[in-house]
Amino acid sequence: MRFPQVAATIKAMEQQYLTPTGKSEIEQELAKLRTARLEVQHRLGDSMLLAGDAGDVGEYLDEQRDQDMIERRIEVLEERLATAQAIEPKELPKVGAVIGTAADVEDLDTGVQSHFELVSSAESNPARGRLSVESPVGRALVGHRPGDTVEVLTPKGRRHLRLLAVQRT
Repeated sequence: MRFPQVAATIKAMEQQYLTPTGKSEIEQELAKLRTARLEVQHRLGDSMLLAGDAGDVGEYLDEQRDQDMIERRIEVLEERLATAQAIEPKELPKVGAVIGTAADVEDLDTGVQSHFELVSSAESNPARGRLSVESPVGRALVGHRPGDTVEVLTPKGRRHLRLLAVQRT
């Protein structure tokens, strides 16, 4: 038997959030995929007409695989948009690092300064400076204010970070 508090906590943990930028990127990708789907469907029709020749069956199967991959990606993105809650920047707390904000941090162990945008796991892309709030560093920064120091256990070991600044994105 589950207690109501546990069920509510699990539901909250499963909720996906999207920043306005993340939502826009998903909508743009969907538009491109829908266009690509039409192009593949057209090529698939052409391949089907030519598939009577044994040599052309491979081309038909390639087009079919392309269409299946596009359809799966469209389904994933549509589901993400339908179930995710968009974050409104004006509703974010005025102070502190939270999802939808950018953070400047200094690694106190190395002196290296970094800039991260704190985003949902669905939008995370560390190579582009988009850090999930569910990552070790993201979790450590959330709720802290400029000047705060946090300790983070990362795959590379324990790190000490100072939050230098927080900007609304």
